[in-house]
Amino acid sequence: MRAIVPLVLASVMLDHPATSVVVLTTIPLVPQVFPADPKKDHVVESLLALGAMCSEAGIEHVRVLLDEVHTDDASPTAHLRSAVARAAAQYTDRASVIIRHLNASDASGAAGSHATNLVQALEKLEAMVFGRQPTYADMFRHAGEAFPGRLVAVANADIVLRGAHRLDAAAFAEGGADGRRPLALALSATVVKGAGCGDDLCGKFPMGWSWDVHVFRAPLARGFDYALLEALPPAPVFMNAMGAEGRVGFALASAGYELLNPCVDVAAEHWHCAPKTHAKPAAAARGNEGTTAAVPAAAIAASVSGAAPSTTGDSFPVTAAAGRVSGLSTGVPRRARRGLAKAARVDAAVGNSAVLAAMDATVRRFGHKGLPANSTRFFWVPRTPAGRGILSHT
Repeated sequence: MRAIVPLVLASVMLDHPATSVVVLTTIPLVPQVFPADPKKDHVVESLLALGAMCSEAGIEHVRVLLDEVHTDDASPTAHLRSAVARAAAQYTDRASVIIRHLNASDASGAAGSHATNLVQALEKLEAMVFGRQPTYADMFRHAGEAFPGRLVAVANADIVLRGAHRLDAAAFAEGGADGRRPLALALSATVVKGAGCGDDLCGKFPMGWSWDVHVFRAPLARGFDYALLEALPPAPVFMNAMGAEGRVGFALASAGYELLNPCVDVAAEHWHCAPKTHAKPAAAARGNEGTTAAVPAAAIAASVSGAAPSTTGDSFPVTAAAGRVSGLSTGVPRRARRGLAKAARVDAAVGNSAVLAAMDATVRRFGHKGLPANSTRFFWVPRTPAGRGILSHT
């Protein structure tokens, strides 16, 4: 097995139209060998999704933050583009969605035309090595530092954003052009038609209890409190942690954002048939640098039940100052968190009375008697029709 080392690449500033969408996502590393069945390796599914994302006209750029790279990987961006192209060629059944989309504008239908179009589409794709798995706070900070003033979609890597061209960039300005609250979208996932797997969270669950994409204008509003993602236990909050979206939704709402979920009009297509790989708290750190604090694992269960957290029990490391774009504070590798307690979540107590009242109203709206617990687990963003943030003429 080849050795793996962390690297840091300089941020590449882009000069693109302000109305285009930048996608920011993350994967552990670019695979060098693919399995026979892509359904057994979710990273391969993510590669196919990245190819489909790049083929979308409304997406101007896709930046992928990597935890690490192989020692012989001199050009992560070239390696990632090559891997996506190889995956599309190898898994023709799973890549058919990409191929159909790319060929839609090719009247000739010539053999191999999709391959040429895919190479062109992948010019949007860029890899940057972060040095560890980024947290949600890292992703938002990176968006603000690398893409200020741009409309950014922080999304899971297995998501394809369909209909991004319908987004109204002007509506996302802080305060809004009409003086309203800043706007952010939380998009519940839909399934890939014909894939035969996955959950249509947008269609089946209008209460919006889960979502995989956050769309906002970078940087986040001045009132956004990163401590709600970095200091409020359990922390840190990784994108693939169970309950992570509720934590982010709570933080955005606490900063005054209006959260909408027009998942029918702007679809977050979920390319996930492989087993789930949610992050779990690890019992010990590997190669941590800098100051860390310990958060009792019992606090996770307590935050869901509403009981007072215990001060004893196993703990997992928390980086006190989560790394920024230039940071290299090493967190626990994703693979070290797999296979641990299935019940582990990152739900936290809600300390904002206004947000708590809004959460209670939402729960009652969908037939419940009231908020069952003071927990971000019940921060929902109900499905909404096209409105603010969506262009009406497209």
